[in-house]
Amino acid sequence: MNLRNAFFGYAKQDVQAILAEFKRRIQEMDRLSKEKDSLIVDYQEKIQGYQNRERLINDALKDARTIANAILQKAETEAKQLMVSTEALTDKQLANAREDIRHLDEIKEKITEHERTMRQELLNLIEQQKAVVENFDLTTFEAASQNISNEVAKSDKVIQDSKIRVVLPSEVPRKTTDENVIPLYSLK
Repeated sequence: MNLRNAFFGYAKQDVQAILAEFKRRIQEMDRLSKEKDSLIVDYQEKIQGYQNRERLINDALKDARTIANAILQKAETEAKQLMVSTEALTDKQLANAREDIRHLDEIKEKITEHERTMRQELLNLIEQQKAVVENFDLTTFEAASQNISNEVAKSDKVIQDSKIRVVLPSEVPRKTTDENVIPLYSLK
């Protein structure tokens, strides 16, 4: 960043270019911050969705347990009633009931495993987002602010020094002798 000297300090265009660059950098940093805030909101919504799914899975597990219990009770009741008529029919119904329970247990295992996997993925995702937020470097904002303050202080100093060194104008000799003509002055 080079500043050219002008009549009373630095060239206005150079100072404005530097300030515009600082403003552009600050806007870029604000944009990045807003993008990260947006990502955080998106992930929070995803987390809420996963929590809703977890509740649905828990409800499904409760329903599955209730159904399993109902099936088991029904099988036991029917077995008692049919025990009188035939032992073979009872064995078959008990086998069916056990197969249903085994199948429900398999489903339960799959759901539990899926829940563990989803939970781990969610925890990994949260850790990744924490790392992104924790690694966000605020020192660049502070450094930019300090640089702007330093440049403004330097500009103020140059302006103050320039005001002290101004030479008063002197009259330029004229070729006319007319008293009504306003004399011209120039700066040395």
